[in-house]
Amino acid sequence: MSHTKVHFPKLAHFYTNNDSDEFPILATCVFPRHIETLDIKAQTKLLRLLVLATWPQTEHLKLTLLPSYTDMDASLFGCIRHLLKSAETSKAAEVAISNDSFVVEQELFAGIRVTHLRLSPPVGFETMVSLVDNMPSLVNLCVYDFESSTVPDKIVDCSDRLAPFSSKLQQLSIDCLNNEYPPVRTINAVVYMVKRLTQLKTVKVPISVISVVGLLNKERSMYPHLNNVLFKFTDDGYLDTRTLDIFGNNKY
Repeated sequence: MSHTKVHFPKLAHFYTNNDSDEFPILATCVFPRHIETLDIKAQTKLLRLLVLATWPQTEHLKLTLLPSYTDMDASLFGCIRHLLKSAETSKAAEVAISNDSFVVEQELFAGIRVTHLRLSPPVGFETMVSLVDNMPSLVNLCVYDFESSTVPDKIVDCSDRLAPFSSKLQQLSIDCLNNEYPPVRTINAVVYMVKRLTQLKTVKVPISVISVVGLLNKERSMYPHLNNVLFKFTDDGYLDTRTLDIFGNNKY
């Protein structure tokens, strides 16, 4: 039995915030070839339904994977990649994964244009490095649950200059929920990332790792881009408590 198609020939902005996993009309929608904004917030069942629709190219894509009790499997990756392909020529493609059970893998975003990525699931050190080094369009990365236990012991214990990432990243946010104390591994990870991100403008990290400013200040001659970086320190990952430049000066 065929379903009646619903046409939207003049649609410019499409938004859905559906957390019930049921929205079958989307499979019958016919969109124009191009729209300005495509903003989708969906649980896993709805995400699999969305793949049945033919999505237009968009100027600005926002895709949020909401928390869900549905089991994750490899097919979900294909659904996400299908939606992201609508942003291949976009000015901005924002992805937020709010499902803590989601396993973040760099292969999910391989060859796909993403400019903003916000991750609530746990993210290990090697995964974070791989995402930055293999997503050339990424300008903003937020990791809300960094797994400090995955940081190698000697990632910054070298006198040679670290090679820069092939990255346009300008904003990096890292929060650690495992209450590492003292946060030595998190400090080492932040120092390592900031050294290699030559276009970085803002770093947002917990107040517990404020010593990164002093450590990086000592290496400004080897990494001149550090002079352009502002450090925003947060309390519990939300409230900005201090903003410092590489010299330790307060900025507001």
